[in-house]
Amino acid sequence: MVLRKPRACPKVSHLGDEVHMLHEELECPVPNPEGLEQNLAAVTPSTSPVVTWTEWDPLEEVIVGRLEGATIPSAHITVTYNLPPGVMTLYRLAAGFKYPGWMKKLAQQELDGFIRLLEAEGVKVRRPDAIDFSRRYRSPSWSSRGFTIACPRDAYMVVGDEIIESPMCWRSRYFEQDAYRPLFKEYFNAGARWTSAPRPQLTDDLYRYDYKLPPKGGPIEYTINEFEPVFDAADFVRCGRDLFVTMSNVTNAFGIEWLRRHLGSGFRIHEIPSLCTQPMHIDSTFMPLAPGKVLVNPDYCDVANLPAALKHWDVLIAPRPDPVSGIMASPNNS
Repeated sequence: MVLRKPRACPKVSHLGDEVHMLHEELECPVPNPEGLEQNLAAVTPSTSPVVTWTEWDPLEEVIVGRLEGATIPSAHITVTYNLPPGVMTLYRLAAGFKYPGWMKKLAQQELDGFIRLLEAEGVKVRRPDAIDFSRRYRSPSWSSRGFTIACPRDAYMVVGDEIIESPMCWRSRYFEQDAYRPLFKEYFNAGARWTSAPRPQLTDDLYRYDYKLPPKGGPIEYTINEFEPVFDAADFVRCGRDLFVTMSNVTNAFGIEWLRRHLGSGFRIHEIPSLCTQPMHIDSTFMPLAPGKVLVNPDYCDVANLPAALKHWDVLIAPRPDPVSGIMASPNNS
């Protein structure tokens, strides 16, 4: 989860120019730049330690997750069908156990190296509390063990000075937010806004237990329905007051509409249909790099039919990746 603010210029005036340009590109009428700066100042108080509007702002502070307590999530349809087909059977056997020590050791080395890199660049790194996710917990309708706090961006987004907690559909992630509460309380007390979407019930009514993995090229189906609003923050990317989203196995139309109404008329949410047969998280499909410049995966989205808002953007096609092998390698894994 990133908390970004421009280093070399005032936090509002720079963003005012940037967002004004973006709205001209997206044909969304806005006030003149001076008026827009005043509007941004009204919604991003100078006292807030949390201010970020885009995916490309210079990084000053970031929350990096932890591996301590990580547990293979309990067996459930929402997890099974987001794995490569070759791993599904193995996952069902290992669900609920802690990850192998050798795997965690290698992952920890990478995570530690990433933190050193960020700190060497002058970025302030914050960490959530460690939680033991191997303990089973219950609701009136279901029980589960947890997962991990290695992926803060899945659960939280920042829009301006507002931290938004996502209503995630994985039962194994139901109490993940607890690890971040001390940090969010600190940011709130320092001036940030803090919102939690309606916490979902996650009863069986939400899930399509008759789901079958769709064939490549066939209609895209999802493991969840529209029973209640759910979404992962990682299915959204931000370009000023315009956000882009993909529906997926963790984000439904109900969740997208909840966020659209919550943000209000000052924002626009553009949907990008995914061609991935196991869609989850937009950054493997569509990633803005700079004002008017976006990188897309031609296997996961129809480049010829992107939202009209992008008609003047420089659309960069991601190169074909080098082949890889191993248990987690799959052309369908997003």
